[in-house]
Amino acid sequence: MIPRPSSAPIDPGARQRTLRLSVWEGFLWSIMWGFGDAYISPYAIHLQATPTVIALLGSVPALVGACGQWVGASLMERHGRRRGLLVAMILVQGLSFLPLFALPLLFPTAGALCVLLTYAVTSLFFGGIAPLWTSLMGDVVPDQERGRYYGARARVLNLGMIASLLGAGYLMSWASAHGHRLAGFALLFLVATLARTSSAWLMHRHVDPPSTERPAHTLYSRAALLGMLGAPYFPYLLMQTLLGASFALAAPFFGLYMLRDLGWTYPQFTAATVVFFVAQMICAPWWGRMCDRHGSRTVLMASGLLITVPHLLWFGPSHFYYLLWVQALNGAFSSGFGLASGNYFF
Repeated sequence: MIPRPSSAPIDPGARQRTLRLSVWEGFLWSIMWGFGDAYISPYAIHLQATPTVIALLGSVPALVGACGQWVGASLMERHGRRRGLLVAMILVQGLSFLPLFALPLLFPTAGALCVLLTYAVTSLFFGGIAPLWTSLMGDVVPDQERGRYYGARARVLNLGMIASLLGAGYLMSWASAHGHRLAGFALLFLVATLARTSSAWLMHRHVDPPSTERPAHTLYSRAALLGMLGAPYFPYLLMQTLLGASFALAAPFFGLYMLRDLGWTYPQFTAATVVFFVAQMICAPWWGRMCDRHGSRTVLMASGLLITVPHLLWFGPSHFYYLLWVQALNGAFSSGFGLASGNYFF
């Protein structure tokens, strides 16, 4: 979604307040992710989800989330203002963790299916948030400060995800050791709910500059789609689509493989996820220098080939420390791909 320029200047004080609030809002989102989204698949596995349900858990929410992006962009084109829509969608997304936990208890024979359906609804609202937030921040963040600001915000998000994953892993380890695994999941999702609903309050304090410029055609009209097919960035869009589809097919089974087939504990599962993000943080500055020196397109091509290597290495030994090393490689290569992809897109 390309942000539309604001029709009125933004007060410098309001701009700086929004930039600070957005960092804290992102930090709370990372807490929600570490305590909530990261443990949805383990919760479904705890409910004895079949491999088919696990596969649908990785694909259906992604498809619904893509539809949510269309809904969010369409609402923005119709109403113009974004803050109110963002607050409502964030609240619904945060509160959805409560029925995600409770419905399987009310309908135990269809517990995993309840998780799937509830998470799909959550993804609808999360997808709707993306174009609205991108448009709003595109108006607020000055062009010359985007690289520095988003880089700093990304570091805060990574720290939040690592901290929340460690906290969630310790909590689930304690709950499992004392025979209270279900209570552990309840606490995880409660923290996720509180973090996300708190970020809605921060979003309510964001500045929302009015925008009067309207696009020549609607975002998903025939003219817009034909123009996209002939645009120079279409190969990039096609590559991202194919990669996203392949990851959506494979990603749900990694948690199933680690927890059920390899018999990993929750601390081991958490460690494998944390190593991924730590490797991303360590390697991001080096990839940034490579982008400055060789260009984002070159780094995008190189890292796009490298990110396939760690996934092939999963066919090797199933030893825990070997797979931690594979996860570290995955984080290192995906860090370059994510950074170059974002730079190329902007």
